[in-house]
Amino acid sequence: AGCVDGACLLRNADGSLREPELRHNPYDPRAPLASRLGRCDDEPWHLWDLAEKRGGSGPSPAALLRPLKGLCADAHALERLRGVLPPVLPSLGILHKLGVRFRLRLHCACALANR
Repeated sequence: AGCVDGACLLRNADGSLREPELRHNPYDPRAPLASRLGRCDDEPWHLWDLAEKRGGSGPSPAALLRPLKGLCADAHALERLRGVLPPVLPSLGILHKLGVRFRLRLHCACALANR
């Protein structure tokens, strides 16, 4: 609900902007889990925040890494993914770096998967 033209990455279901676009507050690992999960930063902090939310239940990190490693090894698939979103998305006079952020997060996730 509330997701149009990729806005889910930048906006909440009620249409309000997510951090860091909203007030440009930096990520704080001491913030409540709910507020950390409601962000869309350049770095994929969600990988750790979601693990904290699961509390040890759910898929293991190894199970999550297997498909990610396969994706990261497929240069053609990565190139197609990178082209899905425009680098920036104009909204109310602000250029939100939606595609740039997506590419940074994908690059970081691949680096983690290949460690």
